[in-house]
Amino acid sequence: MDDVITNSSIDNSSNSKYSSVRGILKGFANETTAHGIPRIIDRPNTVSKIFWSILVVIAFYVFISQTHQLVKNYYSFNTKINLINSQSVHFPAVTVCNLNKLKASSLRNSDRWKDVLQYEHEIVFVDVDASQSTNTSTPQLSPSHSKEASHTNRTEDSLERNKRNDDDEDLSYDWYYDSIEDVETAVNNESLHRRRGYTVREPPQIPAPANQELTDMGHRAEDLILECKFNNRKCDHTYFSRIQNQEYGNCYTFNGDEVGTSFQRISKAGSKFGLHLILFVETSEYLGALTEEVGVRIMTHQGDIMPTPEDVGLSITPGYSTNIAIRQIEIKRLPYPHGDCTNGENKNYLMNNRYNYSILSCQKKCFLDKMARECNCVMNSYDDYEGIPMCDRTHRICRQGIEKWFYTDIEQCDCPAPCREFVYNTQMTFSLWPDARYYHYLKQDLLRTKNDIVYKTIEDVRAARDNLVKVKVYFQELNYELVEQVPANTVESVLGTTGGLLGLFIGFSLITVVESFILLYDVISLICKRMLFK
Repeated sequence: MDDVITNSSIDNSSNSKYSSVRGILKGFANETTAHGIPRIIDRPNTVSKIFWSILVVIAFYVFISQTHQLVKNYYSFNTKINLINSQSVHFPAVTVCNLNKLKASSLRNSDRWKDVLQYEHEIVFVDVDASQSTNTSTPQLSPSHSKEASHTNRTEDSLERNKRNDDDEDLSYDWYYDSIEDVETAVNNESLHRRRGYTVREPPQIPAPANQELTDMGHRAEDLILECKFNNRKCDHTYFSRIQNQEYGNCYTFNGDEVGTSFQRISKAGSKFGLHLILFVETSEYLGALTEEVGVRIMTHQGDIMPTPEDVGLSITPGYSTNIAIRQIEIKRLPYPHGDCTNGENKNYLMNNRYNYSILSCQKKCFLDKMARECNCVMNSYDDYEGIPMCDRTHRICRQGIEKWFYTDIEQCDCPAPCREFVYNTQMTFSLWPDARYYHYLKQDLLRTKNDIVYKTIEDVRAARDNLVKVKVYFQELNYELVEQVPANTVESVLGTTGGLLGLFIGFSLITVVESFILLYDVISLICKRMLFK
């Protein structure tokens, strides 16, 4: 009988405990492992309750503040720099371009380039009366432009057409000049030259070369690359893969190209090792309308990314032996949630079927996509835009608008940094080459190339210095820097620090957290029951 009474009293006590919010809170205060909260509920007087309430609120505030800073630090990262000692490293890809993208001799049979070639062989300022007067005060034509007299009538006809077009909105100077001030200066200069007995020849429109034109009319690998050595072993132009570039035409890459290629490694540093090249620039094939410099453009880069020599290449002049000492830097970045790097997944970038992701290839793709949408033309002959015409004068205003957008609002392109990247710092030194006494040995070596054009062009040391470039690309040292982003806090450290803050400020443990959830559940259940049976 006593046992029945005892069990009945326990059940009634339990029911009364959960019959009100006050009862639930009292039960929680008696059972919880937390500090401070039971004293708020159990204290007999109001002053004591207020004191403990303030103390618990302050402790909670400090805990929340510290936890917020901890979570904020979790999404940040620190940068760690290590010097890696290595016995061998991957040699970078080396891309070589002639600064002249099209050979003059290859354009002679092309109607599209007839006006450009004609202008190339004419002088800019022509004496109007050259065919009618032999006055010694009249400027004489240079011997290299002796054919000018036969073009006088044609030139005058062209001038008359230019005069009629002076009032047109699309000024004939717009192709050549970038601003209204430049156009006005040109018009004033034209009037001055006419008063002095000269006339102004309008530069022709330079056609945008198509892919096939770059292939057929550009510099060939077997002509550009006369001699090749890698790690003291002979190589030749067949070791290079071709990529077309709108700025430089046919470019050739050593130790690069497709994703998954097994790239060359090197185990020795110093100028005796690495890649040694002798390049033939063929200055007689240059067109002033296409380039204002003589030489080659060289870029060292990661082998599986698209080369962009027009952006980050080095210009090398003929007549010198150029040493390019490189040091490798490997960069590792963190993806979300610590950073925003990418491996290229779901990113839009150029030639993604051939190369891996890079920032420049993504930005160029963004720029050309917008130009293709807005102007229905592009400025580069990449395979991605096969079938889309090249931009010409009719697209000038639209093209300039897209360029302005690209230069000022590039942030609109979603092009984060790659998660892993290799960068090559370069240091260049020069020396005059070839030496006058060494020239004879060099010419004998060039005989073995069986390239008649080279042998006939390099007729003396001056011609050799005008047409030949010697380049050595090598590692300064095999040790390289590893720049690595590391999380400021890991998941484990965040959990451990949070637990320490809970215990330090409010006496919570994992069990207390579970008790708090049970308390919340009991309160919500009681409120719901009262609402249902009200």
